[in-house]
Amino acid sequence: MAQLSYFNNHGTWKIIIAVVCFLLAIIIFSMFWFYSNELRLQGIFLDYACRFLHDASGTFAYIPLFLLLTAGLIALFVFQHLAFSSKGTKNSNYWDFSNPGFLGILNIIEFIWGFQFLRDACTSSLT
Repeated sequence: MAQLSYFNNHGTWKIIIAVVCFLLAIIIFSMFWFYSNELRLQGIFLDYACRFLHDASGTFAYIPLFLLLTAGLIALFVFQHLAFSSKGTKNSNYWDFSNPGFLGILNIIEFIWGFQFLRDACTSSLT
């Protein structure tokens, strides 16, 4: 109840929030107006995607598979970063990304390479 009384006592916050919401609504409606052709085209693509997935329902198995592989890649990256930063040259601060040194650079390259591999495997397996 104390939170509601704060907004009741300070009317300027109500006005600021109302103006921001009104401006966001104007931006959203103008985007729908200006990009109506693109929205129609995306609707056509979604219709073809639904037809494809209806005909080839085995494709749905790829979605959890690639989500699991992506989660595994992120877990590997975090585990390696934790291991490299605990033996760092400066300190054992986990959030200091310059701490692991050369091994941290190799870890980031491995992470980027892994995401590119998953992206290429996902696009090549679905076509």
